Amino acid sequence: MQAKASKVTISGSTTNPEYQAMSRKKAVRVGLGIVAVVAVAVIAWVALELKSREAEFARNLQNRLELISSSQVQLTEDMLKTVISQADRVVNSELFQLYASEIHLMADDVSLLVSGPHPGELTAENRVTPLATQLPLMQSLLAEFTRISGYLGGKIVNRAGTVYIATDASSTPLRADQMDWVNQVLQHREPRFGPLQNTSNGLVLEAFLPIFPPKASGLDPIPVAVLLLTKVVDGRIDGRPTRSLLEKGERIRFVQKVADGYEEVVSWRPGELQRINAPLALDGSNRLPFMVRMSLSGETRAYSLGIPIAGPDWWIIVEADFDRTRAPLREQMKSLMSIAVLLILIFGVKPVTAIGTDIFYAAVTKTVLPSSSPWPPTYLGVLLIVVPLEGRVPARR
Repeated sequence: MQAKASKVTISGSTTNPEYQAMSRKKAVRVGLGIVAVVAVAVIAWVALELKSREAEFARNLQNRLELISSSQVQLTEDMLKTVISQADRVVNSELFQLYASEIHLMADDVSLLVSGPHPGELTAENRVTPLATQLPLMQSLLAEFTRISGYLGGKIVNRAGTVYIATDASSTPLRADQMDWVNQVLQHREPRFGPLQNTSNGLVLEAFLPIFPPKASGLDPIPVAVLLLTKVVDGRIDGRPTRSLLEKGERIRFVQKVADGYEEVVSWRPGELQRINAPLALDGSNRLPFMVRMSLSGETRAYSLGIPIAGPDWWIIVEADFDRTRAPLREQMKSLMSIAVLLILIFGVKPVTAIGTDIFYAAVTKTVLPSSSPWPPTYLGVLLIVVPLEGRVPARR
């Protein structure tokens, strides 16, 4: 007995045009839902990944800038400590302390060291003559100290602001700002460093250090004089020692506070200072917090932070150009977006394409197919019933 050919017949309900239209709409809605879910999931993943990488980038950059600025701050503070340590040979010398105390007892009569006492003033003569005799020796000792220690010059000033010992024979009176620093030393009884000065010798540091009377003098333990030292610091203060740590787009800036604002040491023009128009947005600890802001030049945006130097009103500020520094991060962002698009295509568009293919297949297969057809049964909205026809199902007319 020969078996009859088997055929596949679409059920009556599935051949109904209305049913087919509803099935197609339902399939489209399902497909769009799949795309939406996949897209939302991928976008959420990309957003979280971008946020994580942005935070890691900012954290690493902040640590890097803090390391560079801290290194330069340490070098600068070491230089200031060296100045104080070297000056101890003068301010802690009993010879200089005793001489300064004797001058202090003369009050405003320091000019008598040169002119001598007035005629008939035997008491003043007894006090002034020995001091005047010792003056060349004291000047010689101070000059020798500055020469050996590498200082440009030195002065000793009494409490009234009068210079009575100087390494420079043509010494000029103190400037108004120098007198302010002398008064601060006398008031606070500790060393002070003034703003860097642009001179014909280069960038000059001015240090003001108190000289106290000898302990055995019986005088009040307050400064009786101030030692003023000047030192050329070109190349030590503008970040040159730590430039090897910098990457492209990064720069070190040395900033100091002056009477009418802030100044920056211009590293590419040795010995010169440049005024900064914008004030520094310092926090409660006198630091410049890490954030994106306009660079000190005011030309571009930059990541920057600043750390103060202990003692003077100085800061080391490190900047990293915003666009150049973020270039690697932008490449990572592009890669993530490419991955996101690929994931949406794989997990969203491909299933929808499969559904659309089945809908198309159901639309063109309204007639009976042989069981040996390579096409698979339809699913998701198109019902196919596989029935082996053995003569029990009559042919449609």
